[in-house]
Amino acid sequence: MLDTPVLTYRRPEDPHEERPELMSADVAENFYGDLLENPPGQVIVIENPTPPASIRGRATVHTFSVDGSERQGFFPPRERQ
Repeated sequence: MLDTPVLTYRRPEDPHEERPELMSADVAENFYGDLLENPPGQVIVIENPTPPASIRGRATVHTFSVDGSERQGFFPPRERQ
């Protein structure tokens, strides 16, 4: 299980914001592509940004959100007793 492995490398929201680029823009695509091409086994990636479009068709992607999502979390909620 990998927790937010590419979040650090996202571009700033404001293109005029002064911030050094830590890595090239294709870091996420290369990261996910390598996991798909050379999987070490089952890999679960928990990430805030949506994976690149080129990856979404090749991997199972679940979006977790309280509002408007098919799933609200990784584990199903407990039954209230």
